[in-house]
Amino acid sequence: MQIITNNFSDLPMFLSKNFFTRDINLKKDSLAIKDSVKNIVLTRVGERPFDLSFTGYVYDLLFENVIDSQMIQYKVHLSNIIGVYEPRVEVTDVLIQSNNKTVTVEIIYNIKSLDRTDSIEISMERTR
Repeated sequence: MQIITNNFSDLPMFLSKNFFTRDINLKKDSLAIKDSVKNIVLTRVGERPFDLSFTGYVYDLLFENVIDSQMIQYKVHLSNIIGVYEPRVEVTDVLIQSNNKTVTVEIIYNIKSLDRTDSIEISMERTR
């Protein structure tokens, strides 16, 4: 019987060297996917050259009074953009809580090849 393992690996945002192997440390499996989803959500408009549609719009939520219909649009946009730019996952739910100073986004997703559910919660607070 052959055991099939799916190992995902990505380079971390801040490169660090492994003390023993003297090679670059890698993010693996669910941590790699979690970082990828976080980077997609936190991307601002214009950060990715030549792809202005690539944004999570989360920073916009910090400085706007958002009504319920707009919140639904943000949720749909986040699930769509994660589906396009992170094909390893399928978004099952997006929860956004916004008040005067903070925005909390929780994304619940299913890792397709591992058939495992995971989530990430991102909280931001404005300083002004």
